[in-house]
Amino acid sequence: MHCSDVLEDSDFSPLCFDEDVMNDDFTSSVEVPLCSSVPHFDPTRLAMDAIYESKKEFSFNLKMYAITNFFQYRTKSSSPKVLHVICVDPDCLWAVRGVRLDESGLFQVRRFDNDHTCPIDIRQANSRQASSSLIAELIKHEFDDLSKRAYTPHSIMRDMKRLHG
Repeated sequence: MHCSDVLEDSDFSPLCFDEDVMNDDFTSSVEVPLCSSVPHFDPTRLAMDAIYESKKEFSFNLKMYAITNFFQYRTKSSSPKVLHVICVDPDCLWAVRGVRLDESGLFQVRRFDNDHTCPIDIRQANSRQASSSLIAELIKHEFDDLSKRAYTPHSIMRDMKRLHG
């Protein structure tokens, strides 16, 4: 699946490139975008060639994708320029690799093997991607207006189950 496939059935807009470097399937021979409007991709989807504003956003989207699709992954390699994750089952072929585009800080999905070849019970045993930092990111908007109500740990658990399964 290419980024253009995701874009056709959604309200995302692709990155802006000069017309002379754009080809028919929304991929570019030039790695650096020429405008600043980077789309915010739906974290419940992942697509080949998708571009994220930073490694942090790419990592957040990977975690949300894993939680939404009920599987786990582990990091095979990580550096400022590359993030490569694979399924927790060593025999599974599922993998995603993102790389930084030049010095812009943008991250692009360069490899996406979306087929899980592992048993479902191995994938769904735990939810290792539901870290405290991810949950904090998901609920921080609840603390914008502290005058409404106390947001208790019980409320957090209830909301996480309701919204994310």
